Amino acid sequence: MKNPAYKIKIGSETFDSFTSQDIISLSVDSDLNVPSSSFKILVKPGTKSSAIKNGDAVLIEIGFEGSLKKVITGTVGTIESKISGIHIGGLSIASILTSTRINQVYEQQTVGAIVKDIIGSAGISDKEVEDGLSFPVYVVDDTKNVYTHMKERALKCGFDLFLTVD
Repeated sequence: MKNPAYKIKIGSETFDSFTSQDIISLSVDSDLNVPSSSFKILVKPGTKSSAIKNGDAVLIEIGFEGSLKKVITGTVGTIESKISGIHIGGLSIASILTSTRINQVYEQQTVGAIVKDIIGSAGISDKEVEDGLSFPVYVVDDTKNVYTHMKERALKCGFDLFLTVD
């Protein structure tokens, strides 16, 4: 029988279930209808956690011995020292889309071309974007975040919008 396993990389530090007993608990919340996944990690005090800081890149893999799957790529958003340990929390990189607001006018563009441009301006690369409908004019304004603009255009075209772990 295979045992549950994990590997967590935070900044330059790596914690895994095979070589370290520093992780007390780990939870990842992810939903297809919520743009940004979140994570919470509780680390034993006095461990490698002292090198972790806000903004550090995070990669979490979970599964079974010999078969780990990437479940979240994100950044550290909070670090709190408590009696129970060091509480580390954060969001997936999709949170960039929910916090980015831009102003841009597009003429004679497909929805796919618009989406590729706005996620590029948020600093995220695309893997697969369908063209969809063509608009004579479309205005992306900062009254909505980039994710909301993308979600609304996907619905208009009859598409689903989802983000991968990467």
